[in-house]
Amino acid sequence: MTTNFAAQGSLRLICTTDLHMAIDGSRLLADGVDNAGLAALAPAIAVARAEVKHSLLFDIGDAFQGSALTDDLEPDAAHPMQQAFDMLGYDAQTLGNHDLDFGLDALEHVLKDGRIPMICANLLCPMGQPLFDPYRILEVPFNDTILRVGITGVVPPRVMRWNGHHLRTRARVSDSVDAVRGVLPELRAAGADIVVVLAHSGIVPIDHADLDEQAALPIANLDGVDVVLCGHQHRVFPGPDFPSVDGIDPIAGTLNGTPAIMAGSSGQRIGVLDLSLAHDGKCWSVCAHRASFRRAAPQRDPAIAAIAAPHVARTRARLAEPISSTPYPLCTVFAAMADSRAVRVVQAAYLDAGRRALDTELPLLAVSSPYRTGGRSGPEAYTSLPAGTLYHSAISDLCPFANRIIAVEATGAQMIDWLEMASLHLGHLHSDQPTQPLINPEMPGYNFDAALGLTYRIDPTQPPRFCVSGALIDPTARRIVDIHHDGAPLDPAQRFAVITSSYRVSGGGNFPGLSDLRILHDGIGTMSDLVTRWISASPDGIEVPPPSWQLSPSNTVRATYRTGASRSSQDVRPHQLVSAGITADGWHDWDVTLNPLED
Repeated sequence: MTTNFAAQGSLRLICTTDLHMAIDGSRLLADGVDNAGLAALAPAIAVARAEVKHSLLFDIGDAFQGSALTDDLEPDAAHPMQQAFDMLGYDAQTLGNHDLDFGLDALEHVLKDGRIPMICANLLCPMGQPLFDPYRILEVPFNDTILRVGITGVVPPRVMRWNGHHLRTRARVSDSVDAVRGVLPELRAAGADIVVVLAHSGIVPIDHADLDEQAALPIANLDGVDVVLCGHQHRVFPGPDFPSVDGIDPIAGTLNGTPAIMAGSSGQRIGVLDLSLAHDGKCWSVCAHRASFRRAAPQRDPAIAAIAAPHVARTRARLAEPISSTPYPLCTVFAAMADSRAVRVVQAAYLDAGRRALDTELPLLAVSSPYRTGGRSGPEAYTSLPAGTLYHSAISDLCPFANRIIAVEATGAQMIDWLEMASLHLGHLHSDQPTQPLINPEMPGYNFDAALGLTYRIDPTQPPRFCVSGALIDPTARRIVDIHHDGAPLDPAQRFAVITSSYRVSGGGNFPGLSDLRILHDGIGTMSDLVTRWISASPDGIEVPPPSWQLSPSNTVRATYRTGASRSSQDVRPHQLVSAGITADGWHDWDVTLNPLED
């Protein structure tokens, strides 16, 4: 992460990314807030700025959506995150895809009273002009001169798929790399000495199927780009989150030799990139850099906490309202081993809404997944609701995303391929490998879709049919077996009305063929609204549908499984779980035995 310093000046770049409305804590707890969020980062930001003479502070997008606070903001009041950015003296920000979840009017309201420039080069009006400043020159007093730092930013082009219902008549999004390439001559003509790209874009190898979404590497390869500040993936770069491959150097902290940094998510840390600059008599260049991270502190900035306080109080009061009860725990900790009741609650809400919204004779299916299954968000990031009273807080636990729910038409054959792709969440298990991981880390839990309305078994000892890009890799492979509808074997030609999220149908997760499905209803509601209505309709207690699927290996296999801590037990019979201990950072390791099911 460090190179030798020998230059004529230095500049520190500080960044946050993917805050997702974590102003004062990333979770709203009954007894306070956790040690995350912008209020907990503010002291680290202040120290990082005070340590050096020259610094700039940026946000890399996805700041304005992602927590229960979003649902309780007063429509005419100033936005608290933008107020906090102003108070902390951010120098610029760019857009993330989730900042557009509520449409352009909502975004314009967020920004209307803010002083921080929003920079985005690839969000355009239909005629092609940028909707926000495509770049900005920031002047930094620098020794005996002025250093002119050129800033541009980009949002993932796939936002047109995910939020097309908001954007398609009012905006278009160009390719991230092309957009940066296009503004570079303008930046240099405007006098930029160095160019920093605020890229709400992740890091993948150059041949990756998601390169259009995760474009930091080709952006860094553009002649004229000096630094890339990344986001979107909720990972940390430089560091072990990334392999050393194809121009990605997680030790030196470079992409194709260009300094880069990514600072995780949810207000857990800031990224600090120290640049050493040299002037050759004609121009400035970055001759050395050092990347580091500062964690959020237990002490919070009182001014930022005060901005958040009325919003937190209002949201916490709403979340504490009881709405129903559940006779069983709702938990995603063991969602890879058994069909989670937490997922079935969401699916039941989808089916209920589909019956109300659709005028069709097609049988209905509901497809959803366990949205909170740890991963990069850590061992606390699971749904774990105990049996008993369900409070309004359960909704954001069950539905952490603001996804729009739609209905599409799919055949039995298409449903099988859908579930085959979802099964890629499970590793390919072998009877002679006792220490193999149960989970495929390349396929997160929120892509482990299940279909309520069908029953089936998943055999993880069979090879996967698809790879993570959605490409067919083994036409003979079948992990989804014994699949039935209404007690009869599934007819591949049978047509269904499938209630699911627009995110999935618009390409999220690279599920093959879904973007070609005929849309039956384009706006049944948002996920949280549908689940709230379904739970609230049963104030005396919800009835959770029976499970749809079971793990059924063709022979006994053993694996390892890492989860968060569970507040409830889980029936995974006939499979077996044996605790292998808890790690220093809070993960629970299990030794798993999967047994064939009896016919």
